[in-house]
Amino acid sequence: MEVTIKTSDIDTWDTGVSVGTDLKENLDTVHMSLGVLGLHLCPIRKAGGQDPENQSQTVTALAKAIGIDRSWLSNAISNAQFYAGHYEDVPPQATIGQLNRGRKLTGWTTKLDKPPTKTQIKKAMKYLEGEVDEPAKVSPTAIAYVRGARGKLVRALEHDDPLTPQEVTSVEQAKDELDIVDSHYESEDE
Repeated sequence: MEVTIKTSDIDTWDTGVSVGTDLKENLDTVHMSLGVLGLHLCPIRKAGGQDPENQSQTVTALAKAIGIDRSWLSNAISNAQFYAGHYEDVPPQATIGQLNRGRKLTGWTTKLDKPPTKTQIKKAMKYLEGEVDEPAKVSPTAIAYVRGARGKLVRALEHDDPLTPQEVTSVEQAKDELDIVDSHYESEDE
């Protein structure tokens, strides 16, 4: 790996921030460029499946071949697909995270098998330009935490690293208690 930054040339905070901004813009450009490449090489992307004609031409295969994380590449491809035809309109200060949030804010996904609408693109661009606030996140309900804890207990019982018989009994008892809480919650909803 070649590191091209020379810290000896960075003598002030402002110079360092300027260098960092340039590096960040390069990262964003690489993100979108790899997304465009992935979209070109893997145009048919089905969740959990492969194009039968091009089984070796999957996002997973491409990510492995070029040595990057598959989920990062898949995300880059989704951004490239969403913003296709509008790359020049994306504000230069937009981060990868903002591109993701802008896309997700519109409700568009690759599963829709159709390009985003003009309204969706407009909404994403307004978000990137700071004109649209992200909706406030709703805190998870108490029962959501109970169900999450129950799911973790189930995964602990299925884990490759085995528990002792006494630990298994304790985990199963805790899971059973959470089942009771969950069933009580469901009966109140009916």
